[in-house]
Amino acid sequence: MYAPGVSTGDEAFAYPGEQCGVVLAGVAEITLYETVHRLRAGDSIRFDCSVPHRIVNPGRGQLKCIWAIIPPTF
Repeated sequence: MYAPGVSTGDEAFAYPGEQCGVVLAGVAEITLYETVHRLRAGDSIRFDCSVPHRIVNPGRGQLKCIWAIIPPTF
């Protein structure tokens, strides 16, 4: 979950792997390079994590999403 205004950081970042996710509630803005993808509940995305990326909740409510990242980065 991302509270309103929360992001993955001020700068885009990259690492080896792939990521996919689905938005369950709220709005997600996912920046890949300089392209912003605006996802809402029910939308999904898949991308190569070596692409500089950033995720932010621009909405007023909680952003709820499920992410799968390979290889695991935790």
